[in-house]
Amino acid sequence: PVIPPQDCAFLADAGRVQGTPHVPAVSGRLRAYYEGLDITSFLAQAPSQTGGVARVRNGQRRLKDVKAFTVGGASVPVTSRVEGDTVLLRYPNDADGVVVRVEWEGEKTGR
Repeated sequence: PVIPPQDCAFLADAGRVQGTPHVPAVSGRLRAYYEGLDITSFLAQAPSQTGGVARVRNGQRRLKDVKAFTVGGASVPVTSRVEGDTVLLRYPNDADGVVVRVEWEGEKTGR
């Protein structure tokens, strides 16, 4: 990538495309996470009334479902958008934390 003078960028190696899905980036503090073939989940903390964003590498799996909730169990709205080999998640932050659970199904086809 080309970064113009006086600009900045956040660059990170998101890891292998194949393998276990994983979470390379989360806005806020990543307090806990689980990365398995069928489920990826994490707990993120950030100031309430701000927008939370996470990027999850799919590991060549198909997105099945996404749910989010507070640590107290209240449902939190979450949107997901598949972009290449990652899924972009957006949800409202909570200072106590938001638990995001992503479910996957078998490997993607057509590659």
